[in-house]
Amino acid sequence: MAKKEALGSRYNEDKPQLHLISSLALKGMSRVLMFGLKKYAAWNWAKGLPVHETIDSLERHCLELREGKTIDDESGLPIVDHIQCNAMFLSHFYHSGMWDDLSGGLQCHQLASIHKESSGHGESRRSPRTKSKKRSKTRSGRSSEKA
Repeated sequence: MAKKEALGSRYNEDKPQLHLISSLALKGMSRVLMFGLKKYAAWNWAKGLPVHETIDSLERHCLELREGKTIDDESGLPIVDHIQCNAMFLSHFYHSGMWDDLSGGLQCHQLASIHKESSGHGESRRSPRTKSKKRSKTRSGRSSEKA
């Protein structure tokens, strides 16, 4: 009987374990992105979307789900998959360092106050950034700002 050769070594201790992600959920998100191809170019979202608008979209879909609606009128696809796409967009913006640029440098609690001001009563009242700030990457890959 032939002796089995030892397998090679892999050092994956701190690497993402992608097998933990549901293939059903990924397929659902993919279908929503495929529907988006009818309206937008592939990877259009990766160019950046205003963070507050992306959060608004996610929250609208969550409200629909809370009200018992499960299928999106426009796409005919599950609302949970639209929620997942918006969450993926936000996660990408955060982890890629785009968050600060797309949120106008505002923190989440500031975005919430803008949302309250602009919902139903005209435009947002936030002022544009006045100082130029230097960006540097942190160990987690996020941008941090220094004056």
